[in-house]
Amino acid sequence: MASTHDMLLASVARQVGSRLDAEDIVQTALLRVYRARPDITEVDKLRSYLWAATANLVRDSWRRSADARRQHEPYCAERVGALAYSAEPNIDDMIALRHTVLAALRALPPPGMRSTGAAAVP
Repeated sequence: MASTHDMLLASVARQVGSRLDAEDIVQTALLRVYRARPDITEVDKLRSYLWAATANLVRDSWRRSADARRQHEPYCAERVGALAYSAEPNIDDMIALRHTVLAALRALPPPGMRSTGAAAVP
């Protein structure tokens, strides 16, 4: 039979998607419960407090993750428009590309002189 620690760890890992984060959350929950309620001697009450503390820490983790995503990945119409505008090549790059393509086209042999790439058969 799995221990309470193992069950908590497995549950939290499923919820946060990371075993390392789950270990941190469970350890923090254990410390918080011990500091807040060192007088609890009944196992069932201790388990209840531990599960509640863990659930609160998981919710805090979700909130922090959501805040970080909003901060680093703003998806608003203005941001998307600005990114699309900045992705367009500037006029100097377009002119340089045009000159490069024209020079490459001028370097090609005339149409009648082009090789087909196939070897001649004797």
